[in-house]
Amino acid sequence: MANKYPLTESQFESLNGLEDWNPTDIPFSEWRKIPNLPRREDTIAVMASGCISPGKLNGVSGIVGIDVLVHEPRPKPGEKSGNAYHFVIQKINDDRYPYLMHGPFCAETLVDHHFDVEQLSRYWPQDETGFYKVTVNLDDQRLDQKNAPNG
Repeated sequence: MANKYPLTESQFESLNGLEDWNPTDIPFSEWRKIPNLPRREDTIAVMASGCISPGKLNGVSGIVGIDVLVHEPRPKPGEKSGNAYHFVIQKINDDRYPYLMHGPFCAETLVDHHFDVEQLSRYWPQDETGFYKVTVNLDDQRLDQKNAPNG
């Protein structure tokens, strides 16, 4: 069973305006306000999608899905260098904490729970040369960089 974390309106604020379940890269300055996201020091991106009409995600009637993408510095044999954690946010009837975040789940992310760099193209489209843009978190700084082309 997943954990449940109450969220205030201000903690949820950066996730307002998500439409049609289109994945959106949430800036570091915004996702750092969301409590209980795992492995912040290893996070390379936080992607979110949502819709005002709830959808069923990991058995929860949610209005937002969040994928936390982290770099695994010490993968076990056979594991890939990335881990993805999925959270589902539900709107509830509580004035103080109007949202409830469920997770982490290891399923229903766009990438596998153990993913490699090639799977990141599911979040960021590649250009005609095979490059795609990712955002990397280094020591609380956000840097944009180009990754090598896929395969």
